[in-house]
Amino acid sequence: MIPESLEFCWGIVSEGTPLEGSRLVVDVLPVVVHCAPCGQDATLDGMQSFRCPRCGELCAEIRQGRELEIDSIEIDDGEVKP
Repeated sequence: MIPESLEFCWGIVSEGTPLEGSRLVVDVLPVVVHCAPCGQDATLDGMQSFRCPRCGELCAEIRQGRELEIDSIEIDDGEVKP
């Protein structure tokens, strides 16, 4: 749901700018937390509970899933090079 919302909003905010017609591609990473009692990292099934799927303890240390990175940008200025 969130990637689709971001892509939809991108089309609106880029309209009338040099970025009009560009495409936003969103890759969603799973949330990975570190469980201190288990001593291991675990992937959460969802964002409703930050409990370790192995032992059920609360996990406060997020190892992955809060990133926002730009992986690449491609720009076509429309000029044909000889």
